[in-house]
Amino acid sequence: MSSEASARVVSRLIILLCLIFTLCQLGLGSEFKSGCIAQKFLDGRLPDEEASAISKVMSGFPQLHFRGVFSCNESTNTGISCNCNNTTNICHITEVDLSARGLTGVISEEVGKLTHLERLNLEGNQLTGSIPASLGNLSSLYILTLSSNQLSGPIPDSLGNLTFTTYINLNDNFLNGSIPASLGALKYLSYLGLSNNGISGSLLPTLGNLTRLQYFWVEFNRITGTVPKSFASLTNMTEFSVAGNQLSGPFPDFIANWTLITQLSLSGNNFHGKIPVEIFNLSSLQKLEISDVEGSQFQFPPSTKLTYGLNTLRLRNCLISGQIPAYIGDLSNLQKLDLSFNRLTGRIPDSLKKLSLSYMSFSNNMLTGEVPDWIFNQNEMDLSYNNFSKLTFKPSSKPLVNLFACCCNSSTCVPNTIDPTRIMEKQCPRGKPNYHSLFINCGGGEVNNMDGNVYEKDNDTSPFYLSPKGNWARSSDGNTIYSMRSELSSEVVLYNEARSSLVSLKYYGFCLRKGKYSVTLHFADIIDTQDKNYSTNKRIFDVYIQGERKLKDFNIIDMAGGPNKVLTKSFTVVYVNHSTLEIHFYSTGGSFFYRNGPLISAISVTPEYKLGKQLSPLHVALITVASTIVFMLLLLLFVWMMGWLRNADHL
Repeated sequence: MSSEASARVVSRLIILLCLIFTLCQLGLGSEFKSGCIAQKFLDGRLPDEEASAISKVMSGFPQLHFRGVFSCNESTNTGISCNCNNTTNICHITEVDLSARGLTGVISEEVGKLTHLERLNLEGNQLTGSIPASLGNLSSLYILTLSSNQLSGPIPDSLGNLTFTTYINLNDNFLNGSIPASLGALKYLSYLGLSNNGISGSLLPTLGNLTRLQYFWVEFNRITGTVPKSFASLTNMTEFSVAGNQLSGPFPDFIANWTLITQLSLSGNNFHGKIPVEIFNLSSLQKLEISDVEGSQFQFPPSTKLTYGLNTLRLRNCLISGQIPAYIGDLSNLQKLDLSFNRLTGRIPDSLKKLSLSYMSFSNNMLTGEVPDWIFNQNEMDLSYNNFSKLTFKPSSKPLVNLFACCCNSSTCVPNTIDPTRIMEKQCPRGKPNYHSLFINCGGGEVNNMDGNVYEKDNDTSPFYLSPKGNWARSSDGNTIYSMRSELSSEVVLYNEARSSLVSLKYYGFCLRKGKYSVTLHFADIIDTQDKNYSTNKRIFDVYIQGERKLKDFNIIDMAGGPNKVLTKSFTVVYVNHSTLEIHFYSTGGSFFYRNGPLISAISVTPEYKLGKQLSPLHVALITVASTIVFMLLLLLFVWMMGWLRNADHL
């Protein structure tokens, strides 16, 4: 054969192979089936067990519409990556990334047969069921991300077999049980995320062995016990959050030695003891959140090494005394400042006017002096429950500023401010009570409810509000009105709206008659369940009535059996002795990030005493005078009958 003829044969063969390849990719023609199989083999073959395993895993997610047997040649745009050996033509799956695809279904135990898998990412879906124990077989895995799903059940002990894993993210699910002690063996682990679940138990000392750990997120769970002393060895820590749990014991002062820390959140627990002032020397801090520490008796240090990098500072309910330091005004990047529920005195430092804050709360302190007008160039502000002596503006011109009970001392109040005691005195002249019941539709308009009562509207968006009749008021540190009309029937219209706040929400009933009352609180945690991340909203708070805690760590969804379900809590024998009723919703673990503070749909207050016609002040006065006259006449009659008057006449 001539060279020219040979060239033509080779050329035609190349064209034929290209045609077969194209038809294979398009899936056309059964007669090309054997040729397509040969093409796949030439490009690399997936072992049968691995091909079967990944096929079963993908079949567990209906939205993928997967049928048949998976091939690495078909992995383009599937989120699955293979590593193929050019010498042996054998491939292995090394990555599965099916994040944020709206997937439902469960994770198959077959995933444990993908023994060459290095990265598994299924976050941001709506997967249910448990985490497969077979994941512990993936000895090559170093990144595991299952966050923002609806996974339940315990964390498998087998995850402690993932020897080379550096990253485990199980945040925002419905996991329960305790943190496995086996995780303490993951010596290369740098990130552990378990936040927003239902995890209980304690923080085990073995976790202190994770000396490479940089990110530890377990906030908003039900973890009890103390922070182990072994955690002092976690000196590479950069982000640490145990907020919103039930931890107790001594405040973990060793954190002041974590010089690399950038985010530190311990709020919403039950620690006690002294907060180390050395925390203010952690120059890398960007976020510092501490709250509800008993017996801390903290005072700000005279100087700090905190820098412009700090954007969030929360030290709430930590028994802080003394004055607000001027150097806070030098933290130029500060956006959120919360020093509420402390014992701070003195004036607001003028240096703070240099800041551009999106949120500031000095609520429930003992601050005095003038409220400077520059504060109200900021956004959401709360100055309630202080002793300020002067305002430089009209309160009505600053609707996002809470001035409830901000500016009163023992004798006087700043004009145009609202104070519960002054309201009661105004609405109840001479101490005369006018009301024997109270009905409020929190967050909504006026409602004629099925119980026959009219619930007053509470849909004003200001942080403090006095009802038109003056019979009740509301104060909050930030307002959110939730509305949901699709999942609750028209028969329960009272629950279509609700009011929430970041940390604290108070209602006052004024001018109530003296006696015993029944208080009923109406709840429905309004959530869009179509949102794939709705599981992150874990709302836990305390409820106080007349200063007495009635509910602790109250979770509406848990108690009601799910979101958008109606729940009522009734409390009897509530005494009103001085015409005022106070109902306080308070979240110890409220977060700037999640904004999952207390929520209430409606309030009803009814008397437990028998109602009768109440006498007017004139009638009371007439009865008093008449009673006095009758008493004097009876006294004179008694004296005359004893003969004392006759004896006096003979003298």
